[in-house]
Amino acid sequence: MGHVDDIVGRDAVEQRRFGVAPSVTFGLGTSTQLTVSYFLQHEDNIPDYGFPFLFGEPPDVRRENFYGLAKKDFEDTWTNIATVRFNHHFNEHLSLRNMLRYSRVDREAFPSPPRISGNPAPGTPLSQIVVASGHPGRDTTEDIFENQLDLTARFDPFGFGHTLLTGLEIGSEDFNAMRFASSNIPTPPLLEPKPFRDTSQMTKSVSAATDTSTFLFGVFFSDTIKLLPQLDLVGGVRYDLFDADFINHTTNDTFARTDNLWSYRAGLVFHPWPTHSYYFAYSNSYNPSAEGLQLAANTADTPPEENQSYEIGGKIDLLGGGLSLQGALFLTEKTNARTPDPATGLQVLDGKQRVKGFELGLVGRPLPALNVFLGYTYLTSEIVESNEVVNGVSVVGNELPNAPHNGLSLWTTYDFLQRWQVGTGVFYVDERFANNANTNVAPSYVRWDMTVGYQIHKNIQLRLNAINLTDERYFDGVHPAHVIPGAGRTIIGTALFNF
Repeated sequence: MGHVDDIVGRDAVEQRRFGVAPSVTFGLGTSTQLTVSYFLQHEDNIPDYGFPFLFGEPPDVRRENFYGLAKKDFEDTWTNIATVRFNHHFNEHLSLRNMLRYSRVDREAFPSPPRISGNPAPGTPLSQIVVASGHPGRDTTEDIFENQLDLTARFDPFGFGHTLLTGLEIGSEDFNAMRFASSNIPTPPLLEPKPFRDTSQMTKSVSAATDTSTFLFGVFFSDTIKLLPQLDLVGGVRYDLFDADFINHTTNDTFARTDNLWSYRAGLVFHPWPTHSYYFAYSNSYNPSAEGLQLAANTADTPPEENQSYEIGGKIDLLGGGLSLQGALFLTEKTNARTPDPATGLQVLDGKQRVKGFELGLVGRPLPALNVFLGYTYLTSEIVESNEVVNGVSVVGNELPNAPHNGLSLWTTYDFLQRWQVGTGVFYVDERFANNANTNVAPSYVRWDMTVGYQIHKNIQLRLNAINLTDERYFDGVHPAHVIPGAGRTIIGTALFNF
């Protein structure tokens, strides 16, 4: 695999990826199979951190503006993953699967996140505003070793069909990070930044050197029980032990934390007719304080956050199965979100966050030559409880970052003259906040795409795709203090050969 990509409208940005992924399976067609695979990928990029927020919104500047340092910004990553999978079917009722995996990711990155310099007053001419680009660096190595064993059994005691899945997981992860800070960074003007600025006076120094070691042990059990021909009961439980040890070599601080986590899931699936299916599902999950592979004095004693999710939905097949209508209502709550204690500064679990909404989908072929995908999602989010205060104002009642109220996608293709296909689609994303304070907002956008394909032979296809056909200025990467613009009008030609 090789991929070299210059982003339309972002001249200084580059994405380059190269890799190989060989795989071999022994015992194909038998009850016992062994698969050995390897994944190697190298990335050499100039990362894009986009525009800074100005007065709560992206500034009205050219899409081409790049506030990084074309001579200094880079991201270099090597990913190596070796996997051995073993599958054995004892009989039609019992099967065993084991996956053993080792991965190593080496990443060195020096991006330039842009920030507005100083505190310009609203109404300040853009020509007088300067961008203070930071240049933090990271040199990290991550080693993961894990093994997962699954046993699946199907049996029918007392006339109730069971599909039982049980297993265990064991793994370790070591994360070594060297962080750097830069000084004497040349500052560009907001309107006319020059990517190739003079960086001869820049210096860098080590700001932190840390090591994190984690150990995970998990056992799980789930069962799907056919109570009636039209009713299935799903239930599961999992126990995880998550142990983390952290050391900061710069300050000689050491922290350790061990969490014992019980998670559950339950659900009902009701299908009164072959074309109808309805379900209810509940599950919980956790976010340990060491989930980011770091610990600090204010987080080492903080228990895990807990998330609870509820969902009810259904699917109806129409037109003889040619079209499927899907829908769901959902609610997710973080019942004990991390928030700073106003007296001690320690992270405590006194917060609460909530997201709820619904989604609708229509997928299928209403006509033999017409393919349709329509999806709509509505979200409302709220920071229900929090001790966080920004500029003297509590964030309670605010919306969560990057949670747009409305999202819509429509894609359709039409086949004609046996070999031809044309298609078009629109994608809408509502405005969304970038930070908990709700002071920075990314605007809504509509993107229009098109495609045309020609099947030369049953094994050869030519295709032309147009992405962002109207050259819409939009932002598809949202961060608390900066936004990343999407590509301008992009035309991609593709030749596919299948054998």
